[in-house]
Amino acid sequence: MRNILCFLLLAASLPAEEIPVANGTVEIPYGEFRSLLRQIERSQVKLPVEPVAAAIAKVDYVIDCSQPEGLVTASFEVTSFSGNPAFVPLLGDSIYLASSDAKGGEFVRHDGRYGLVIPSKGPAMARCTFRVPRTAAGDAVRIGWEVEPATIATAEIVGAEPSTRLANAVRTESGQWVLGSTKCVEVILDAPIPKGTTPVEFPPVIREVTASMRVVKDGSFVNRMKWHLRHQKAVKWRVALDKNCPLVSASVDGRAAAPERIDANTIEFVLPAAVSGGTQIEFSYTGRTTPFGPVRGELALALPMTALLVEACTWEVALPSGYAVVALEGNVESAPGPNGSLILRKELIQGEAPTARIFYQKPEKP
Repeated sequence: MRNILCFLLLAASLPAEEIPVANGTVEIPYGEFRSLLRQIERSQVKLPVEPVAAAIAKVDYVIDCSQPEGLVTASFEVTSFSGNPAFVPLLGDSIYLASSDAKGGEFVRHDGRYGLVIPSKGPAMARCTFRVPRTAAGDAVRIGWEVEPATIATAEIVGAEPSTRLANAVRTESGQWVLGSTKCVEVILDAPIPKGTTPVEFPPVIREVTASMRVVKDGSFVNRMKWHLRHQKAVKWRVALDKNCPLVSASVDGRAAAPERIDANTIEFVLPAAVSGGTQIEFSYTGRTTPFGPVRGELALALPMTALLVEACTWEVALPSGYAVVALEGNVESAPGPNGSLILRKELIQGEAPTARIFYQKPEKP
């Protein structure tokens, strides 16, 4: 060890151009090498890891039962313990969101949930208003929606009969309800729906579609899609998928599924009544478009089409490495994506397919 230190001191005392170690080697006994490794290991600082990335500290619901469908105002207090951006889920997406506001974060819908994106460590708050349809269950009427458990969860019911109650909750002397650790808030109204009125039943709607498409030089592509379908009763859902685009896989709520090919351009999923107000369908397929030119060219792409209303669609397209997008035509809006990909978006779609005509070229090497 002493010989090594002497060598290092000698090297440090010489000008940079005179250090005689440019092509040299150093040999030390294994025991000294192991001792150096142990010193390095002891000097490394291990950063503490937060046991919980984020938590819902408090949530309060005000549930107005005086209207044909439940009108809910929810207020959330959330804390992020991580220095990195985090998504904190708050509600299921089977609700009908009317408004939202947030402080210290952004209220968004992601992967079948509504929640807060918190950019850094610290507290954040959110407030939203949404509607929930009533459903008949024997002699009772229920209003329910999916939630995430909170440290403190309270609720107030207005515009309802005194017998109205909350499942998995206790009522205090002040009339406020305190919820337990539950994944669903459910209001139970003992009185049946009055005669002459009909429970609110909304038509099936595609809340959100996400697509991830990767295209290679010969024009072949694979596309992975996720559809969030909001519905109550059992439904047969059809989507236009060309016969030249064979399915690779399909699932319904995470379970493998085998949709039926109705005709050359249509497949059908038979979906049971939704327990939580919606169903998530995923499938992937392959296809082929125009091969890429050696320098520049264009290619036309389109997504499958459904007759249902699609509220929002996000479509990521990854081109082969070395090609850059120079222009775009179609019925979508575009933005740069990660790793050189292209993000395409379209909202409120019905009876048409999102399409994109992409013009590309290979940048000249300097």
